[in-house]
Formats: sequence, C-alpha cells, structure tokens
Amino acid sequence: MKRLYLCLVICAFVSFLFAKEKLPYAIYGLVSENEENGSDQKTLELSFYNLSNKEVSDFTAVMFVFDQEGNSVLKNKNSLVLKFEESVLPGENLTVLVPMDSYVYDAEEEYFEIEYLYVSIIEYCDGTFWYDPFGLKRF
Repeated sequence: MKRLYLCLVICAFVSFLFAKEKLPYAIYGLVSENEENGSDQKTLELSFYNLSNKEVSDFTAVMFVFDQEGNSVLKNKNSLVLKFEESVLPGENLTVLVPMDSYVYDAEEEYFEIEYLYVSIIEYCDGTFWYDPFGLKRF
C-alpha cells in the first residue's frame, strides 16, 4: 500500500512539472550606448516575440536595471515598467528602442545590466488578457 501511495505521489509531482504553462511570449532586452551628437546616451533595445496564436494589441514589460556593483540605477523605483501599445501578429516580433536617460540616475555609467525581465500583462485584439503580475510564470 505504501508503494502504491509513493508511486501516486511521484506521478502527481512529475505531472505537475510537465504541466507548466507555456509562455505566450519571449522577450529580450539590452542596454547599449548610443553615441549620437557626442553624447553617451543609453538606449534600451527591447525585442518582444508573440508566441501565441492571437494578435497582441499591447503589452507591459517589467525589468530591474543595475550597475556593475549590483546597485539599482533607476530613479525613484526598484523596477522599470514600460507599456507598449503596439500590434504584434502571432509568430511575429517587435523591436523597440527606448532612451534610458529619463529612467536612470547616471546615464554616463559605463555598464547597465538588465535582470528579471518579464511581461506582466498582454492584451489581445480579441479583448482577452494574459496576466503574470510578478513574473512567476517564467520559471
């Protein structure tokens, strides 16, 4: 009887591991230096890939940005939340460039690192939503 119970527990655990929800997106971000007009402006290049079978009407990306020492470089907040009202067809991607000067303390800093980048809300053109307010589904 104990073996049967142990077998059922193991099967339930394995089923839970493989039943993980597939994310409807992939996202990648990189902060780079844009040497335009002699200034060292930092720019976020964000690429959003729609992996769902529905057209996206807008989405909200959340990220944490740090310097070389691991300190947050964001003004007045711990995370950067950006809403993009852009249509993205199923299987397509969207790449946007976002100037970082208004979001960070010191744009002259040599190095910025993005950590914990995720999408918190996706709105589809059919009026439905996908939510992950804390980025927990990406694990």
